[in-house]
Amino acid sequence: LDAFDPAYATELGRKAEFLGAEDVARLVVALDDGDVGGVRPELVDRLWRSVIFQLRGGAEVYAGLQEKGLGNPLILPSETRTLASMTRALNRRAPSDRRFEPLVDALVRLGRGDGWGSTQADASALLALGRHIRSWLEELAQSDLAADPESDAGCVVRQLKRRRDKLARLPQDLVEETARTASASHHAWA
Repeated sequence: LDAFDPAYATELGRKAEFLGAEDVARLVVALDDGDVGGVRPELVDRLWRSVIFQLRGGAEVYAGLQEKGLGNPLILPSETRTLASMTRALNRRAPSDRRFEPLVDALVRLGRGDGWGSTQADASALLALGRHIRSWLEELAQSDLAADPESDAGCVVRQLKRRRDKLARLPQDLVEETARTASASHHAWA
């Protein structure tokens, strides 16, 4: 398949109300990556409506998903995978939304210790965080601080530009390493 079919994407967008949050997030990423002319705002709104936020210490924090079967107190790998997919989709669509950073914080917090719970959840989380880091680095590179070669940000940007190819591959390398590790662990126990 050489090209993304805009008609198919439009039809999927119309049926988004029947899709779960993870599928809507994947659709948003596909539309972004397929360069088909923009994501309908109601898809992004649907993602935000899928998330439960609570106030803790005066700050909004991630408290789970609205979807049936995923909102229990235990964070299942499937919820982590859905959260990662949503974070990846919202990174381009709403990075400045006040609710975005709590999603990133929750994703990082859920991965502490031994990872996110499954190989799929690990890969999804790494792809989402990789996209977030790339966006942050691009924003830093375009900032006024980066323009001043004597500033700390300017020095960082120069170093990052030297390593651009390596950074561009970072998320894919992490996913491949995760898959190799999981495969080696599976064979060791088999």
